[in-house]
Amino acid sequence: MKKAFFTFALVFLATALKAQVAFSYHQSSIVSSFGVSTNPDKNVWVEGRISTNSSQFDITGMVLYNFVKRDDFKLYTGAGFGSVLFQGNFALALGFQVKPIEKKDNFSLFAEYTPLLDTDLLNYIGSGSIGIRYFLKKK
Repeated sequence: MKKAFFTFALVFLATALKAQVAFSYHQSSIVSSFGVSTNPDKNVWVEGRISTNSSQFDITGMVLYNFVKRDDFKLYTGAGFGSVLFQGNFALALGFQVKPIEKKDNFSLFAEYTPLLDTDLLNYIGSGSIGIRYFLKKK
């Protein structure tokens, strides 16, 4: 319930301020999450992710880079650091996003492969996700 309230409050605040932020949902069989990011159309952008898994509270910060950038397609990579119940992990990312509706260029679909490594580099979890991203643009 706290996560839903926090997400709703964040969306409301960003809309009220007319901020240039994007919201995303990553659906995965391992770790699904909500994300809040800066402009994903820029070359370098950052995203904070909060897991929706009820058994663990996980926050991950990612720095992402679009190395293929077209109007309707982006191919990106990045890295970040997360915490699962105060245990750290490194996250890498390789993904793409497409804008399927030409007149709605603030809406995109994406797929991402995100391997997670613990801080001791002993354990590895390969996680793939698909999702949607919506970017709030200033008018």
